[in-house]
Amino acid sequence: GAAFFVLFTVALCLPFDSFSSFPLFQPFDALGSTPDGVKPEWYFNFVYYPLELLPIWVVMLGQTLAVGVLLVAPWLFRTTGRRALRVLALVAAIYLIVITVFGNAVYVAFKGVQP
Repeated sequence: GAAFFVLFTVALCLPFDSFSSFPLFQPFDALGSTPDGVKPEWYFNFVYYPLELLPIWVVMLGQTLAVGVLLVAPWLFRTTGRRALRVLALVAAIYLIVITVFGNAVYVAFKGVQP
């Protein structure tokens, strides 16, 4: 009971963000960049680095087009040959591999600073 009372008292008396290195109550800026020190896991690099490098309208247009292509893919690629489909799959795989493995290097090459 005593340990719970001490923990309860500490939780009531200390400010909410006293153990956090990031300010939690700053207003959110949806168009701002990611705060310093926050980086995604490696498997989100293919989403993270385009958002950091490109204007938001380019990313949103690309996402809209990608979803549209996925929705009409059965009709769009019905008469497409295997060779063309292999090339499309290869281009997608190269993008995913390069941006996942070398995303930070690509970001530094374009922006000149660490994210």
